[in-house]
Amino acid sequence: MDRFSQLLDIWNTGREAEAEDLPTLDDLRAEKCDFLVNAVLGRTNALCLFCAMCCGRSDVIWVHDARVEHATLVDADRFAMAAMRCIYPPHWAYWTGDYREFLAQAEAGGFDLVVADQPHVFGSDVALDWLPHIAKLAAPRFRFIANYWPETVENLGAAPDDMAGLSSALSERVGLTAHFREMLYRGRVEKVDLYWAVIDIEA
Repeated sequence: MDRFSQLLDIWNTGREAEAEDLPTLDDLRAEKCDFLVNAVLGRTNALCLFCAMCCGRSDVIWVHDARVEHATLVDADRFAMAAMRCIYPPHWAYWTGDYREFLAQAEAGGFDLVVADQPHVFGSDVALDWLPHIAKLAAPRFRFIANYWPETVENLGAAPDDMAGLSSALSERVGLTAHFREMLYRGRVEKVDLYWAVIDIEA
C-alpha cells in the first residue's frame, strides 16, 4: 500500500494523520502528475482551489517548486488541509471549507495565478460561472488553470484544440478578455476526457 492509500485509510477512520504518516515534498515530487510547468513559472501569488487530493501532488507541488512566493489553498477536506499545513510553507494561507463560501467572502488578493482542480460535479461552475467573481479577487491580468470537462467544452461550442474558438466563446460568456494558451490532456477520468486548460484572463 502506498503512502497516499495509507493516508486515506487513516482519514477514513475519522482521525488526523500523525507527522510520520505524512508524505514529504520529495514523496510528492516522486508521485506528481502531469502539469503545465511553464504555465506557473514567474507567478508570485497563487490561489489553489480543490487542491488537497493526495496533498496537492496534481497541482500544489508544482506551484511550490516554481517558487511562487505566496499561495492560498482552499479545500473542504479538513484532514487533508491539516496535512497540507504541515507539508507546505507556514506563511501560505490555508482555508478549509466550501470554495463558494471562500470566494463570496474573500477580499481582492491580487492573485496572478488561479489553479482549480475541480471535480466533475463542479466542472462548469468553477470554469465558467464563478470565473467573473474569481477575476474580481485576482490581479487585472492573471493566469487561470482549471479542469475542463466535456460539458464545459461543449458549453463553449468549440473543440478542445480550437484555441481561438474557445477564447472567443469564453470571453463572450464571462465578459472578460480570455486567451486560451494550452489544453493539456489529462486522460480518461470517470469515463470522459479531461483537460487542464491554461487561460490568460484580463478584466
